[in-house]
Amino acid sequence: METSATNPARAKSWSLALLLALVILGGCAKSTDDKVTITGDLATSDSFLEGKKLYLGNVHTRQFMDSAVVKNGKFAFSKSAVKEFRAFPSSIVYATGNAKEPYRLIGIKNPYFDKTVESIFYMMRGEMKFKAAPDFVASKNEKVRLLIEKPNLETEVAFKHLAFKATPEQTEKNRTYNRDLVKKYSNSIELLALLNRSKSALAESELATLLALFDEDLKTSHAHSSLVSYLKFATTSPAFPSNIVLKKPDNSLTSSVLNSDKKHKLVVFWASWCGPCRQEIPQIKTLESKYKDKLNIVSISIDDDENAWQKALEKENMPWSQFLALADSSRIKLDKKYNLQSIPVWILLDSEGKLVDRQVGYDTGKNSIDRKVVARLARL
Repeated sequence: METSATNPARAKSWSLALLLALVILGGCAKSTDDKVTITGDLATSDSFLEGKKLYLGNVHTRQFMDSAVVKNGKFAFSKSAVKEFRAFPSSIVYATGNAKEPYRLIGIKNPYFDKTVESIFYMMRGEMKFKAAPDFVASKNEKVRLLIEKPNLETEVAFKHLAFKATPEQTEKNRTYNRDLVKKYSNSIELLALLNRSKSALAESELATLLALFDEDLKTSHAHSSLVSYLKFATTSPAFPSNIVLKKPDNSLTSSVLNSDKKHKLVVFWASWCGPCRQEIPQIKTLESKYKDKLNIVSISIDDDENAWQKALEKENMPWSQFLALADSSRIKLDKKYNLQSIPVWILLDSEGKLVDRQVGYDTGKNSIDRKVVARLARL
């Protein structure tokens, strides 16, 4: 199975899994301030990594937290855990010495699926030990692979690729499976994040039941409170939500998002960190240049980092209305109504703000946003 550790991602949309990982730091306070330690023992001083500099990466900030040089087959990272720390996704990369590709991810053997390689694990309090993956044969694309001796709780949940079961007419067998899954990992913030990503596929009654099964200390987390808020919001109106507040590039706030003068409105949900979202922008520019007199185009970012959003606006130079949905009730309302668990997402609305069409993911050819929206408008 290919992963980002060995090959570029081929998905047409970026999952919000990384965005949801941001909430992992937002609660579950602990009273201790102990360290997080990662050690590696490759059991040889002549491995591919010998003498190379390794970096411990924070997946959601895309910054390095620590570095180490492999000496005599050993390396170590450490990080102080602030009181709010619980877990967050991390990766290990090595310096290649190649200016065109200065860093490469190190693959991690998945102990639960024989042919699966991961690139992201979870840092938690305590020590995590790595060693060279047994029986690994180096190739042109992958020179080294590691194995975690004993995955921690959150890494285990992530590596097992768990999923909640849902069908259009949900069965009691599926509901029982889902309850048992939460009971088994009731203290896992990664499973709580998975429930968040799966919420649109589950009936709200089942979602509430599963949410109540998580341990008490997780109920102070932002992930939990977001799901509670999600359950409270009603989406009975077919129109675009009017009870939301978004930020404009000049830092002012507004509830006026759509232009009522245009018969149709196109709303694009994106983020600065989303590669496919950025790839889609030239297509939107093509659409805007030809149909700006007939079509009201709006982009709404779900960035958590406002500075990153502002920098992306400067670089991309998008001449249509731009807004930022802050991580508050407004974003939750938009997520509940239009399911923003993977982006980019675009929605086409009529003159009354009612949904006409929706698409998830970046595409080219006849399914590109410019060609598909034009074809849809021609049929209206």
